[in-house]
Amino acid sequence: MRTSIFLPFVYLSSVGKTVSLPGTGTSTSQEIPALPEQKQVPGQKVFFVRKSLVAIPPLESSNREANVQNRQDIEKEFHRRQEKRKTTFAVSLAAVSGVLDVVCFQKFGCFAHLMTGNTVKFLTAATELKWKEASFYAAMVAAYVAGAAVYRLVDILHTKQQTDQENSADGYDISTIFRLSVILLPVFALSDVLVRLLHWPTSMAAMFWAFGGGVVNASTMNAIGIVTNAVTGHWNKLGMSFADFFVSGKQKDAIKVTYKVLTATALCVCATKFITKFMSTRYAFAPPIGAMIGMTYFALFRWYGKTPSPPSC
Repeated sequence: MRTSIFLPFVYLSSVGKTVSLPGTGTSTSQEIPALPEQKQVPGQKVFFVRKSLVAIPPLESSNREANVQNRQDIEKEFHRRQEKRKTTFAVSLAAVSGVLDVVCFQKFGCFAHLMTGNTVKFLTAATELKWKEASFYAAMVAAYVAGAAVYRLVDILHTKQQTDQENSADGYDISTIFRLSVILLPVFALSDVLVRLLHWPTSMAAMFWAFGGGVVNASTMNAIGIVTNAVTGHWNKLGMSFADFFVSGKQKDAIKVTYKVLTATALCVCATKFITKFMSTRYAFAPPIGAMIGMTYFALFRWYGKTPSPPSC
């Protein structure tokens, strides 16, 4: 009876003589061969495996490959988001440009974004000695050029002041596009104030719109490299894409932007023409087009002017 009671303790004592656990201070009769000394590696994990200590080194090579792959995936996702934002910005600008040009052509017989027609009309009127008409179109072209010059001036000043764009405190890169939003809103809104409240000549509104058009076109061409104020180039791309499709059966991915710009311009031109005709026959009050266009440009430029930080892991 007493033997059966003390038997487990005798058994445990024999096990303790066979294997010594770290920190027990127990001597061993059969010591496990000591592992070779290894320098402590950060992140190294130690496990008990089959009564011996086995050091598991970190998988540095695989971790490095995983980090590289993860970084590449993040860069691809960031690039995809940027391309999507750029396309949305370009299509929105094309839509606003179509609305503004329809209204400007109906009221003044000219365009706020397209200076080719204004230049031809200026030269034709000057040749015919129609100085009043020639001076109007010359003023439109001059206002447009002044708008492009203002953009360039703001861009130069912004570049000098923005010394560390990539490491901004709030994680956003405030670009020249963002700063131009505070110029476009008062410029277009002021056209309504001068004509409606101060009773200036209505032609002054067209000159303010041409100035704003110069700012918009110069800045967006530099920022996104897509023409949004005219569709001539997009019609050229469409024709070339048809030839590519007939020859190779494929079209370039960039042609998708052309389709969207042409569609947005066509829809907005038709809708603006219909709405303005309907309102002119039903209502005597005309909405403040300048202020509405200015607020739209303000919202678009503020949105696109802040580039989001890359997505996290």
